[in-house]
Amino acid sequence: MSWLIEHEFRPPLIDHEDAEMTWVAIVEGSEIFHALDPDIPRHNQDVWLSQVEKHRDCGVWLNGIVTVEQAQALIRKGWSEGAKQALKLTKWLSDIPLPRDIRRRPSWGDDGDEIDIHRVYDGRLDDAWRKMRRALMTADQVVTIATNWGGNANVDQNQMMWSDAAAIALADALESRGYRTELVAISEGTSCRSAGEVLIVKVKEASEPLRPGLFAAIMCHVAGFRWFGLALTARSPAKITSDFGRSHHCIEQAVVELYQREIIDRVDVVLPSVFSPESAGKALEEILQHWNEGVR
Repeated sequence: MSWLIEHEFRPPLIDHEDAEMTWVAIVEGSEIFHALDPDIPRHNQDVWLSQVEKHRDCGVWLNGIVTVEQAQALIRKGWSEGAKQALKLTKWLSDIPLPRDIRRRPSWGDDGDEIDIHRVYDGRLDDAWRKMRRALMTADQVVTIATNWGGNANVDQNQMMWSDAAAIALADALESRGYRTELVAISEGTSCRSAGEVLIVKVKEASEPLRPGLFAAIMCHVAGFRWFGLALTARSPAKITSDFGRSHHCIEQAVVELYQREIIDRVDVVLPSVFSPESAGKALEEILQHWNEGVR
């Protein structure tokens, strides 16, 4: 598998001090399982293998997932414990309004803007006149949620998971109220010697069911990012650094620029980078407050 979509920019998409160009890759969620297939470009193979060996015995850094087989099993089976922790955050989202659609719709009565002569001939004088008025109705509505994926080497499991856990909780709460959701995980940093990079993984399409265990394995488990995310980064056409650089957690800025450059076509909610369940709950509470203010 290769990067499905590549974009090259000068000057950099995100303002890094040490980046001369930025690469943007978009990967379908269904392809992430194949990130560990042995076809990483030759110029990054040694760096990728040395990074794996360096941390293979570090159970904390990978949260116990230290082989390719274990990493692939994590994705196949999902991470139920992570899903449980993520869904506990829904307690902050108990007041989500139903999806609404306000449009001008035709109504019929005994006065209006346009008469239907056939209704007159039928003797329906009480509803022969047509006029347009706004009507509030329950509607199918898609919400695209973007979140920061991954983190620097000093970020452990108990810190890395919460931005993405909040996204899963928000998606669950929205879908329970009749919305459809899309989940987009974005990793933004400087892993390459002469370039920054933005990795966009479309974890969930609106038409797909919500699978918290699978999404928690990909988005919330440190091994999801440190195995699959770094393997995807290693497929960059640029040569990556020996330590895979650093993450900048500039999710809000990245989303704005990606949208302005028409790389992504919509994002409705951006989850900020948070590193604790308390911060995740506060972020969800603020999102819900803004949501309700917008509805009113």
